[in-house]
Amino acid sequence: MNKKYLGLVALLSLGGALSLCAGDNTTLQNAFKNGDVSGALNVYMERYNMSNSSQKNHGFTLGSVDLNYETGSFKGFKASLGFRGNHNINQVKNGDYGNGSEPSAVLHTANLSYTNDYFSIILGRQEVDLEWMGDFHEAYTGIINAIPDTTITYIHSVSYDASASKNDAALGKFDKTNGSNGIDVIDIKYDGLLVGMQLNGYYYYGQGLASWYGGKITFDNDIFGFTTQYAKSHEKVSATPDGSILALEVRANIKKTGLSAGYISTDKQGGVGSMTHAGDNINPLEDGNHVYDTNANTVYGSISYEIYNIDLSAMYGSTNYGNSNESELDIGLELDGKNYFKNFEFEAMYVNTNSNDITTDSDAIKVKITYTF
Repeated sequence: MNKKYLGLVALLSLGGALSLCAGDNTTLQNAFKNGDVSGALNVYMERYNMSNSSQKNHGFTLGSVDLNYETGSFKGFKASLGFRGNHNINQVKNGDYGNGSEPSAVLHTANLSYTNDYFSIILGRQEVDLEWMGDFHEAYTGIINAIPDTTITYIHSVSYDASASKNDAALGKFDKTNGSNGIDVIDIKYDGLLVGMQLNGYYYYGQGLASWYGGKITFDNDIFGFTTQYAKSHEKVSATPDGSILALEVRANIKKTGLSAGYISTDKQGGVGSMTHAGDNINPLEDGNHVYDTNANTVYGSISYEIYNIDLSAMYGSTNYGNSNESELDIGLELDGKNYFKNFEFEAMYVNTNSNDITTDSDAIKVKITYTF
């Protein structure tokens, strides 16, 4: 069967799978009646003012709705559905929001899952959050948690849509993750060494594309934390150099103030190779246009402070890539609606970038208002 129908088949299989386990229709009906509905409405605006007069300012405003439904558990089985719709309200100039061919809505979640005390299985469209696989994937997922303090995850990704999780950009479509071959990952996390410490090892394989592997150590307590990570790719395409990345970060918490500093370095010949092919979670900057470039070295620092339940933050990063440099300053404000206006959240950010190429220098304002239910 064509794998592009995986999510649909999984969903349509719900009735048959649950009926085999169900004693009667009343129990099955209760699983649906006791399901959870959640969602969000938001308005997002961004405006980029270009420093060079030869470059036109750009930006757009959009409205977004996200709606999700998950059935109640029935003998370990659940079904989940979710979609996102984005609408262009206005744009500074034609093409700022998209090229006009983008979909107005996307079904990002459609899966059947089974969970017990030892393992979980998820079949269909689902959200994934691993180091080199993120956003929404149409995938087969197996999670083993039978070993104490250990989580082993296997995923075969068939198709991938990074835009389905975005409420601040035009939507896209699910595309094959690696042609007809897909991408496989084995991810192992261990939490039993020290309180607050996690060891994470992973291996990814994309037939005909590349394989990559790496390890990550994370530690956090109430005062101090650090992350160290290294990953390397072996590229399968002829004449394509292998990639690698080293990422280090230290963190500190002093009352309501958070501090962090980090360093990211990529391979001098291959950058990060194909490792970002199915998503990533390392780049800390809002734009961070060159963090994953070939021979890129990034240093960054941040500070955050909470006052009257308002989160204030600032981050500065500088990336040397090849013979060029780009610096970025991010200043953010976040208002948690739970403490002010029920279910509303407000976020605002100022982003300034400066580089050797003056045509890309800009000042940007980004604002998002979200209502969750």
